[in-house]
Amino acid sequence: MKYFTVYGNCQASVLAACLQKVESFSRHFSYYRIAPCHRINPGDYANLLSRLVDIDLLIAQPVTNQFRGGGFGVSSLIEMSSHCLLFPSLQFYGYFPSLSRLSLSSKSASNQDLLRNLLAPFPALTKDSLFHYSEVRSLFQEGMASSDICSKLDDGSLQRRSLPEIAEASLLHMKEKESLFPDTISISDFIEETWRNRHLFYTPRHPSGLILAEVVRRICSSLDLKFTDREYKLIQKRDHFSFLKLYIPAWIRSKYLANIDNAQAESYYSLTAVGTVFLLTSIYNHFPESLK
Repeated sequence: MKYFTVYGNCQASVLAACLQKVESFSRHFSYYRIAPCHRINPGDYANLLSRLVDIDLLIAQPVTNQFRGGGFGVSSLIEMSSHCLLFPSLQFYGYFPSLSRLSLSSKSASNQDLLRNLLAPFPALTKDSLFHYSEVRSLFQEGMASSDICSKLDDGSLQRRSLPEIAEASLLHMKEKESLFPDTISISDFIEETWRNRHLFYTPRHPSGLILAEVVRRICSSLDLKFTDREYKLIQKRDHFSFLKLYIPAWIRSKYLANIDNAQAESYYSLTAVGTVFLLTSIYNHFPESLK
């Protein structure tokens, strides 16, 4: 039996699970589990380097040599690997033009309890899956009432760049990552063709089952392994990240995503407009440092 492993962010272990659903792939490869790149420690990374001689297939994202201060990049792994395929970090801001990561320093026990209480009504959310909507943050800082913030979030009047422009910039970033190394499995072309007709990302960094199924199809194709329509549909239906669907404002849904029927209703999302504004303003009130 040959071995494979997947090195990258939180998408790596999910991709590994998807690959193991493919009969032809699992017949050839057994999974060697490793920690994701944002959690792996220097000792485990060194151990991975030494184990690559026994791993027949490395699938990896293009983690830079500067990531986490250095020492966790993919270049060293590629050098030690007998066979490596790369795939880009699956990240797309086309549905979320105003989102940016929200950081909280809730190290004290009381702060952690407070944050847990704020997130309790929204079980899909964790501290690591919080994002700013720039219009919510700016209008909160101006002292606007929550009901009016909801209206502004949904009408898009504060958005300065067009959605296609933002989607194009996000895709250009992915294409640049796809061009860094040979033997990279590209997916930007599929996103570019499909994003307005199918809901491809539930957050900027949580791809749908359709995206994962397409990446698996392309990996199997590069390895000359059979991948059936039934397996494609099975991975698509499993939809690992569908537990968390960030709210897409009404102006985006009506103007650009009219062909995606299930994305139109607020009940489809993990948070409604009201829930999104309520949660973010509560966090801003209790953790003012998060506004920075």
